[in-house]
Amino acid sequence: MAAEGKSCGGCGVCCKLPEIRELSKPVHVTCTNFVAGRGCSIYADRPGSCRAFECGYLQNPDLDDRWRPDRAGFLLYFAPGPRLVVETDLETPDTWRREPFISQIREWSRRDRGTWMEVVARTGDRLTM
Repeated sequence: MAAEGKSCGGCGVCCKLPEIRELSKPVHVTCTNFVAGRGCSIYADRPGSCRAFECGYLQNPDLDDRWRPDRAGFLLYFAPGPRLVVETDLETPDTWRREPFISQIREWSRRDRGTWMEVVARTGDRLTM
């Protein structure tokens, strides 16, 4: 569920970066159902993996517009663990390493906090923990 005041808008990074098996869409290829500036053309009938996907930017009310995936160059989402995945766009592979992102990502991964999580940055086949 999106935090108050947040919406996907014309972002569409979740339509590009992850694999969508039900649509035979490979990673890092924009889904053929995505329409720039409008979003998903099959939104009402989108597959289960699309319905289940929860964008970390949309969920977190503390992240400002710089964290919106199409502006940041990466997608945040949670995986079992607790694990936060920073899925980077191959066109902007290092933006997560810049401020304001890297300080916050490091803070999330600090084990001395009461609520830490494993953070994995994924750029293609390269993983950084």
